[in-house]
Amino acid sequence: MTDAIQQPLIRTHQLSVDELKTLQLPMLIQGNQIIIEKGLKNSKLKHPIALSLDKVLAAKEKGLIIYIFNAFLCERPGLIQYVFDNQSILKMARHFLRHCSGSLKSCYTYTANVEKYTDWLGNSPDLIIKDLKPVGNIVDPSRLQNHTGFVNDYLARVARRRINRWSRRKLHQSCQNILS
Repeated sequence: MTDAIQQPLIRTHQLSVDELKTLQLPMLIQGNQIIIEKGLKNSKLKHPIALSLDKVLAAKEKGLIIYIFNAFLCERPGLIQYVFDNQSILKMARHFLRHCSGSLKSCYTYTANVEKYTDWLGNSPDLIIKDLKPVGNIVDPSRLQNHTGFVNDYLARVARRRINRWSRRKLHQSCQNILS
């Protein structure tokens, strides 16, 4: 008879630096950092990006790393660091790649919106998840209600800003029509 396993099995494989070097991505590995100075089309970035080599290697999947670089290097390269600094965002990217369409635009759009929200809230995505799930993987209902209120406040703010921009544009157009 076999004995029961006390601890759950975990995946221990991690990418190596040599495996990372085989990826056809515009990056330089210097010490414990990955430096990105150019975009996918070899254009120079306005601001070089420095990533923690350990955080990128901890993603464990070459395909996921390629997906993240492709999703952000063209639109907003600065978000690449945001993805690798937040395990919750890395998991979201993995979910889009493995269980959804693998759309680069969806990954970019969701991440950009989460980044705006978390910046407004003043907390990292990982901290928000830890607050919602203080013990294990179970969501605390009262904390969920609290965060639902935060999201509603944020959405109201975004809606106000859009209305204000729209109103200003319409006012400007109306004034031009009167003067014509």
